[in-house]
Amino acid sequence: MDAEDLLHIRTWGDFSLHPAGTCAFVVESGLDGEANHAQSWIVRWTWNTEGWTADRRFTSGPKDSHPVVSPDGRQLAFLRSLDGGPRQLWIMAINGGEARQTTHLAYGVKDFAWHPKSDRVALIAPLNHGLVEFEDKGDKKSSARFTGDVRIIDKQYYKLDGSGFFGPETDQLILLDVTSGRLDVLSGGTVAYGTPQFSPDGQYLHYLRSNPESSGHHPGERDLWVLELAQGTQRRLTDWHWHLEDYRLSPDGSGIVLVATKPEDMGYGNAELWYFSQGHRQSLSGELDRPIGDGSATDIPVSGPTRPLFAVDGQTVFALVSAEGAVQLWQFAIDGSGGRVVTTGQHVLYGFDCQADHWLLGIADASHPSGLVGWTDGRLTDPRWAPLPWNEESVPKPEELWVKSPDGTPVQSWILKPKISGSLPTILEIHGGPMMMYGWRYIFEFHWLTSQGYAVVFSNPRGSVGYGKRFCSQIIGQWGDRDYADVIAALDGALAHDPSLDPARLGVAGGSYGGFMVNWIVGHSTRFVAAITMRSVVNRFSAMGSSDLGWLRIPQYGVKPWWEDPEPYWQQSPLRYASNIHTPLLIEHQAEDQRLPIEQSEQLYSALKYLGRETRLVVYPGESHGMSRIGKPWHRIHRLRTHAAWWRRYLAAH
Repeated sequence: MDAEDLLHIRTWGDFSLHPAGTCAFVVESGLDGEANHAQSWIVRWTWNTEGWTADRRFTSGPKDSHPVVSPDGRQLAFLRSLDGGPRQLWIMAINGGEARQTTHLAYGVKDFAWHPKSDRVALIAPLNHGLVEFEDKGDKKSSARFTGDVRIIDKQYYKLDGSGFFGPETDQLILLDVTSGRLDVLSGGTVAYGTPQFSPDGQYLHYLRSNPESSGHHPGERDLWVLELAQGTQRRLTDWHWHLEDYRLSPDGSGIVLVATKPEDMGYGNAELWYFSQGHRQSLSGELDRPIGDGSATDIPVSGPTRPLFAVDGQTVFALVSAEGAVQLWQFAIDGSGGRVVTTGQHVLYGFDCQADHWLLGIADASHPSGLVGWTDGRLTDPRWAPLPWNEESVPKPEELWVKSPDGTPVQSWILKPKISGSLPTILEIHGGPMMMYGWRYIFEFHWLTSQGYAVVFSNPRGSVGYGKRFCSQIIGQWGDRDYADVIAALDGALAHDPSLDPARLGVAGGSYGGFMVNWIVGHSTRFVAAITMRSVVNRFSAMGSSDLGWLRIPQYGVKPWWEDPEPYWQQSPLRYASNIHTPLLIEHQAEDQRLPIEQSEQLYSALKYLGRETRLVVYPGESHGMSRIGKPWHRIHRLRTHAAWWRRYLAAH
């Protein structure tokens, strides 16, 4: 395997089924090495007696996404970006032909939903002070061209990783007439709108709307609203002060199922499934104590439709659930009587859709980044895997291992090693979040390491999702304690289980929270020969003010802000223990990271250089916190090769 194999991986992601259920439109994605960016297009799939089969390429790209078939089955709408511009809505006939661009909005389109009559589309689009502006034709005045990047900030929540500093635009609700092209703005003000859905009879438009009373404290708080189209009146359906992530109307419009998290859980709780009808709410998944949705970690991300789906009779709801390293499809009764898992296996399901009793699911496992599979008669059919640029038989399979932490807590872990004999240098990998989950999903970086002759040990310590709320929340404000014990227990368990892993040649690596843990480990142990820390937490005190969401973490450390009571934040800062670091440390950061700005890595690098320790700082310009997953292709390849050189320098020499 070569690092450039990353360029040749294809994935099958977001998809939409035709109402007849016999064809689907699937986004196929890959990396373009010549243009140095991701590319995507839509492929038509058909159902036959052997299951789902790729039929033909349906759109030309270069960046097509989010296909949605119209309710009458005659048209396909999708989003397309041209020449690096914003995504616009395009529509084409379901039988093919030329697609036509139906919007030319200055800031593009973020989301959309068809009206049941297929004659209108509800759009979510950023507007500047509620005004519809069209794409720049190059006639702006000089002052606007040269000062358009200036940001005037007056809000607590003013930037977001991957988006940068916010401008004056706010996501608004617009109604598009498909035939005439007429645009009617349905919303206004400074609150953001999202996730539009029409009622089955087309008389009402539902949407999520941010809560203006709490936007400075919990920007994720959103409520469900409904607009009566004929009268133009809107009303609030929920006032829960929760983060509503998604929802689906029942077939008859009498009820709504919602996916929600509670801000007071500070991200350490479960996304939960709720049924809401006539002003009353009922938890459908609370007793399960596992999160709704796909919480799995991978560096080959594939998006898919994950919105809960009602059965035809409206009495049960299907949703994805993350548990013990896998993501399965579950079915829940709307009366709250419980749920049951309907798929099993060592895999991750990353999307699902159903029309006319035909099911299509996105699937990945530890050997395949992406695939599609049907679900018939209560079982998954043989999956169609996206082709790989290498011999599938050469891909090693991870071995699952459950270990016990010193306090008796069971920790799920895995060993992935090359198909060679002899003593193997071993790298302990730690995921980010920490509210994520390693599991039965392909990670290119791990396989790249095994191709270089290394074994990889990875685990889900406390703080990970998929093992219950208590397991996840035990580390709030106490990173580096129970979670530290868990990852070391996973490593010790792997070494005891497999004598081919060399205890004298150990490395440790991780990004974000995983980078915090790397910094913490090398500040408290000299056990590892070398380490790599990426986009990491170094100084919790300074990150509180420079991170895009820093202020939200105050409740994790008490009631006082960081400048009034610095000790809890400083105690959780690996920089405090920099003098103890003697392990050669490669520090990696992205220049446009807003989640953990680059000042974090610069502080650690400067401290270690001052102490005369072995360290190196690698900075990737123009990249955000998620570069290892969605960054520019050649930066990602450079990163893998840089890591390999660091491991080769230290682990191979011992």
